[in-house]
Amino acid sequence: MQINYNRRQKSDIVISKPSASEVGKYLKTWKNLKNYKLQEDALDKLFFELLPSNEEISDILLKVATLNDFYSTNIFSVYPVAEHILSLKIDERLRQGDVL
Repeated sequence: MQINYNRRQKSDIVISKPSASEVGKYLKTWKNLKNYKLQEDALDKLFFELLPSNEEISDILLKVATLNDFYSTNIFSVYPVAEHILSLKIDERLRQGDVL
């Protein structure tokens, strides 16, 4: 007896080659999703208006926890991540446009 779980076979999956037009297609779809747009607006407000600096652990914790929730990053414990960001003293580099 053969059981069919209706799973796609590897040969059924088509993955487009990365390109500018492919990225544009997904960005257009993403921008039209209401919840994503509102979440991005909320993140902009949080990062650029309410808590623009990364000099207090409580500010960083709020940002890390929010990103973790909005993007489902599955960070098990956000505190060590926030501590690490604090230790990097990144504000001046961010002001200069250094995102690496």
